Amino acid sequence: MPRQGRNAVPASNRAEPVRLGAAGDGIHVAFSSPARGERAAGRRTERSHGARRDVQRDTGEILTPYPLSAILDSRAFAIFARIVLTFVFWSAGLGMALDYGETLRTMSHFGLQPAHLWAPAVIATLLAGSALVIANRWAWLGFGILAAFTALSIPIAHAFWTMSGEERLAHFHFTVEHVSLIGGLMAGAIVNRALEKRAIERRDLEKRALARPTATLAR
Repeated sequence: MPRQGRNAVPASNRAEPVRLGAAGDGIHVAFSSPARGERAAGRRTERSHGARRDVQRDTGEILTPYPLSAILDSRAFAIFARIVLTFVFWSAGLGMALDYGETLRTMSHFGLQPAHLWAPAVIATLLAGSALVIANRWAWLGFGILAAFTALSIPIAHAFWTMSGEERLAHFHFTVEHVSLIGGLMAGAIVNRALEKRAIERRDLEKRALARPTATLAR
């Protein structure tokens, strides 16, 4: 086993080259060590907590406490939330597909004829809209599909204004729940758009950060 010199640098602290810039541009090479990266991450965390304290002091707002904010920021929790939000849709779609005969009778009951065309269309709408939201691919379209489906189901299945007595009250409550669900889907679309804007801004910052060393080297 080779002997290390007195001034040898431990492997965990050795600087590792990182290439910045694209092919054809001037090449700028920076050196960073794992230990230095850990220290930088710690400083970023401290700055983040300090910024939170500054915002609370300056605005008087009570921000989300740290343990809860970490959960809300996690990707796993975001996926779980999208699954829960769309549960009423994808579970209904799966149930309709598994009991197709009952689905055909339901379409006929609500006057959706021909039932053999409406049934697969409804199932596809429920499952496709849910999949877009959960996968976070074209989520804006998924939110729109599910919100439109929920709104259309009110006059088709819950027209309480044409009913009376207990039936009227029951379907009125169904309508109120549907309206609240539409609001939840709208809020989901707003949050999704905010995350898109933040991702775009982050990419722009990274591009500008990579462009600065290249421009300096080209001079």
